[in-house]
Amino acid sequence: MSKVVDARLRDRPVPRVSVAQMERGHVAREKRMKGSRLAFLDQRLPAHERENISIIGMGVTENITDPDLAPKIAAGAYGFAVGYIRAENGKGAALHRHPTEEIFTPIRGDWEIYWLEGEVERSVKLGPGDIVNVPIGIYRGFRGASDDPDALLFAAVGGPDTGRIDWHPSVIEAARRTGLAVDAAGNLLEGSAATSDLVAQETVDLRLRGRNVPRISAAAMEKSSVARVAAMKGSAIAFVDQRIPGHEREIIDVIGMGVTENAEDPNLAPKIATPAHGFAVTYIRAGKGKGAALHRHPTEEVFTPIKGTWEVFWMEGDMESAVALEPGDIVNVPIGIFRGFRNVSDHPDALLLALIGGPDPGKVDWHPKVIADARATGLAIDDDGNLIVATAAQ
Repeated sequence: MSKVVDARLRDRPVPRVSVAQMERGHVAREKRMKGSRLAFLDQRLPAHERENISIIGMGVTENITDPDLAPKIAAGAYGFAVGYIRAENGKGAALHRHPTEEIFTPIRGDWEIYWLEGEVERSVKLGPGDIVNVPIGIYRGFRGASDDPDALLFAAVGGPDTGRIDWHPSVIEAARRTGLAVDAAGNLLEGSAATSDLVAQETVDLRLRGRNVPRISAAAMEKSSVARVAAMKGSAIAFVDQRIPGHEREIIDVIGMGVTENAEDPNLAPKIATPAHGFAVTYIRAGKGKGAALHRHPTEEVFTPIKGTWEVFWMEGDMESAVALEPGDIVNVPIGIFRGFRNVSDHPDALLLALIGGPDPGKVDWHPKVIADARATGLAIDDDGNLIVATAAQ
């Protein structure tokens, strides 16, 4: 194959991005992040005090005038929004629901995701790398479940229209007593406005009005919507570069198939069968110094380490540039630049989360040198972007 697979990248100039530009416009460092303690209706309620950090997009925040909720990465994403939550043990979000998918994975500490099955509270506990894709329409919440003082939860909601939150009636009533309410557009009201005619009288998001609340048992949630990192097995041949020295790695499709080139590999079946409309989630495991070769995408690609230190590198003209990321640091790689990544730590369980935008993430466009190097290992790709195994691994 010599032509670019995805038409959205054909004849598109490759951007030149310096390290300074990448750091300023596309990277967010977790240690510098300051969030909001009044992003949502419930945050004055006992056990629901927490810090919400908008990283990519505003998500579903109800307090858009709070400067602390400005996205840490200005470059947005079409199919999703990403945020972090910091909370003490036993504290987190009250019961609410969304009209789109919401996923959670802890970066540090243990977290509990809970929901209502009818009138009964159910829950699952997640450790770093465990992930849940919460079914649309159920009332859910989350809370810290460890004494880790730096506990951090990754959350993403699907788009492009993430919509507004529908709070459980008990939360709305309790929040009113703290002087907070929301208007018909889902914006936070405070003080006298919270008791005025502006207060919403019904579910804010039209996609949820009249929709039955699903009943999901703990066993059903664990089976269909949760994936445990310790049980995950991925593929060593998902992409054309994976036999090239320095690029051996394990690809784990968690939600959606992403941009895999080897859809027939049973190890690439998504660990959570329910897809997310607007993005796909993949995990990567790799030894020190190993990772993906230079490639580009027609949509956004976001990386954040869960375990270990990882380096994201790219071509600035003919020169390689790079930024190193610690767990909780995050980068939204500009569309169209040739990029790669590698583990630069000795962590035995180094794990990188990659989130790629949709609903059509397209196919990978590999740097010409990668195509040539891969051919020498017996791998190639056809004009549709599918893997061709010319010779077996030696």
